Order: sequence, then structure tokens, then C-alpha cells
Amino acid sequence: MYLVITQDRFLFYSISCILGPDMTEHIRCVEDICLQRHRHAHVILDTFKNNVIYTPLAERIALIEPERMYIMSPFGIKKCFPGMKVRFIPRAIQVQDLKELVVHGRFYEWQPKIYLTRRQHHIITMTLLHKSQRVITDDLNISIKTLFSHKYNIMLLLNLKKFSGLMSHPFSLYLRYEQHDMHGMAE
Repeated sequence: MYLVITQDRFLFYSISCILGPDMTEHIRCVEDICLQRHRHAHVILDTFKNNVIYTPLAERIALIEPERMYIMSPFGIKKCFPGMKVRFIPRAIQVQDLKELVVHGRFYEWQPKIYLTRRQHHIITMTLLHKSQRVITDDLNISIKTLFSHKYNIMLLLNLKKFSGLMSHPFSLYLRYEQHDMHGMAE
């Protein structure tokens, strides 16, 4: 069983055709995941405008103990799902490579050029949600100086001159969450 978590229905239909429509299920919300039926399933998470890593959906994914997890992202996140086998793959992966990787478990040589720590990823996510520095420091239980240190390291990693440049960085689309009305779409 393959659980595909994406906001992009065309991507879901493409993956469904590659892996088999009977073997794939489109996950849109927490209630779509059944703890018994989906236990040890393979999870494919598309992060494009769908950053669900710090949401109840991610907690539910951890509860089903997936056999393997594939995250479509141009960057990696260190220890994003501790204790799980996580593989980062590009969103522009070739069809044959995706099938070889997911179905047959073959090696895929692509590696992200940039890896963020879980804390850096969380800070970027909260910044893109327009959270204040005080809210970020309180939620992450860090000092303001530690926050500035993380911001500086993020600027170095992403080659930014100002932290506000994060809003227009190409990676920002993978760090946002946009809720779409999935109920009106034809299946």
C-alpha cells in the first residue's frame, strides 16, 4: 500500500498510474489515515505548498510506522522523522527512476545539496507563517540569541543577504502550507 500525501491531484494521478491505482491512496487530512489498515505502508510526501511536517498529520504518519517514507523536496531535513527510513527525492524525478526506487527498492543516486536541521526547518516554517520572534522563541524554547544564530546559519545555507529574502527564495514554496478544497474535485 502506498499513501500519497499531496495537494497536487495531477501528481497523485501520475503516481497512481505508475504504482497501480489499487495500491495507492490519496491522503488529504488526518482522518484519511487508518492506524490498522495503513500500518507499515509506504508513504510518499510531496512538500510543494504542502509542508505538513509540524502538523497532526505528521504525528499520525509516525503512528502507522511506515515501512519507508519518500519526501519530495529539493532540500533535506536532518532527523525529520526519527526512527523511520526517510529518503528525499526531487519532485522532477523521472518516471522510471520513481518506479525503480519505490517499487523495487533500487538505489537512486540523487542527494539534496542542502540539508537543514529540524530546528532550522521549524524556524523557517514559523517565519513563513508570519510568527513573531517572541512566539518562535517561546514555541521552540530557545533564547532570542539562539534564534538569531539559527537565522544567520539559514542565511548562509540559502545564500541570502537578508533574512527577509527567504519569502522570495525558491525553497519557500516547499516550506509553505496551502489548504485547498479537495472535496469539490472529481475523483
